[in-house]
Amino acid sequence: MTWIRFSGERDFMHLFLACEQEGLLRLGERYLALLQVHSLLCQPCHNFLNHLVDTFAQTAEIQAKLLLVTPSASQNVSFAQSSVILLPHQLPFVEQMQNSLEAFSFDVSLFLFDPNGSLWFAWIGDEYDDLHLADEMLRWLSYLDIQCPE
Repeated sequence: MTWIRFSGERDFMHLFLACEQEGLLRLGERYLALLQVHSLLCQPCHNFLNHLVDTFAQTAEIQAKLLLVTPSASQNVSFAQSSVILLPHQLPFVEQMQNSLEAFSFDVSLFLFDPNGSLWFAWIGDEYDDLHLADEMLRWLSYLDIQCPE
């Protein structure tokens, strides 16, 4: 659908700090991508995520962690890459994040953050069906990397 540009908003810091306290990630190390998917059992969502993981595996200059928000727990779904973090449903912020993301009139969304947790870009749509979306995401992160090389 469309990309939206932000100005380094810090609205998601409570999420990242909670993830850091749980040992899921460390702020300041990698770019962060927060994905809202229909479900990991949804074939287009699962295919997009696999394509995204493959795209990042082939790109050495941009390191990112992918954080997944799903409507239901999917303990039986796992990824070989440690760059994918399925947010545990028992953490108090997950339901709040799910409700916040569902406030959009679209079904799926993708948020891009710098390593310190500031929001810079978002994509919203009905399906992860654009074959070039992973490449576009990588270009936005590369652009952000040029702007903030530290």
